[in-house]
Amino acid sequence: MQDGWTSWLEDGIVVCRCEEVPYGRIRSAVCDLGASDLRSVKLTTRCGMGYCQARMCGAGVARLTGSRPADPAGLSTRPILSPVTLQEVASAGSDYRHP
Repeated sequence: MQDGWTSWLEDGIVVCRCEEVPYGRIRSAVCDLGASDLRSVKLTTRCGMGYCQARMCGAGVARLTGSRPADPAGLSTRPILSPVTLQEVASAGSDYRHP
């Protein structure tokens, strides 16, 4: 992105095409709600939650917040889970003591 690109942004310009999030909503999240990075903007505006998962808008949104562009894949990292059988749940339940 070239320097100065933020100077021509208007509130109605769509920044996140997948979720149709305009610049005005992102600006409001940053100024009014205190969003300080791409993740917090994502949680307050849905920006970056669409089909591309912030691959298209992520760097621009990060720059709008003043933070360093992050790896979009890191936004949705979740711990690895493994399935638990009903038998395991039932056997664990007999040992459980409510505080």
